[in-house]
Amino acid sequence: TWAIADLGVTLFATLCFAAVLNLWRGGDRRWLIASAVFAGLALGTKYTAVLVVCAPAAAAIALRPPAPGGGPGHRKRALVEAALFGGIALALVSPWLIRNAVFAGNPLAPYFSSVSASAGEDATPGISEEMARRLPREGGTSALLAHYLTAPWRATMTRIGQGGYMGPAFLMLIPVLLLLRGLPSCAAPAVLMTATGCVAWAVSSQVVRYLFPLLPLAALLAAIAARRLPKLLSVPALAWSLGYNLFLFFFLIETIGPLRVVTGAETADDYLARRVT
Repeated sequence: TWAIADLGVTLFATLCFAAVLNLWRGGDRRWLIASAVFAGLALGTKYTAVLVVCAPAAAAIALRPPAPGGGPGHRKRALVEAALFGGIALALVSPWLIRNAVFAGNPLAPYFSSVSASAGEDATPGISEEMARRLPREGGTSALLAHYLTAPWRATMTRIGQGGYMGPAFLMLIPVLLLLRGLPSCAAPAVLMTATGCVAWAVSSQVVRYLFPLLPLAALLAAIAARRLPKLLSVPALAWSLGYNLFLFFFLIETIGPLRVVTGAETADDYLARRVT
């Protein structure tokens, strides 16, 4: 119910990750440029893309294995290409940064502005304050550690922040990959990018919809796992996850209430006033 701009980030992230997968499969530098362009567009859509799009893609580019007959110096070239990736992405988002600098005096506005979010309702938000409001208030270090380690589970099974529910249909099968051998070539970079993005998300604000850009990779990994599991395990798991997602879907439909407008139980004006204004 609160996907908003994160769907646009997910679109560009999917294209970015697809280009990175092609780069891992022996593609030339054109795939690197394509991945950087789409990462820059994702970052221009929302700042959170730096955590769940740019960082995972850069890690996969820097850590990809050498091509057959690649010769020495592969790791240095990979790091240079990761830096090139970052530079191109930054160039794509730079018009927005320049605009912010001109109109707000801060390229990263509204973040890192001089006014604290606690100063008033209309004040600009602070990153530290956004993160702190989701941290456990009691329990000390152990509670803080549990907060970070259990974040992926809570994101799939509960609602975190203004992000609605994501459901477990994809993420539930990813751990099965750890028990499998002889995986296809796309699995390693997909696991690397998904893990990097999840860690970056877990140590940040932990809003469920910020994870949406990683769902295409999660879907790919879940499909690999489901196809390689015995039917006695995969069919019940998929059936359960599908049923759970259907339950969430109808639960959210009832929460938003569009069917009441269609059936005449609520007027269109009342619905729009409740959902839009």
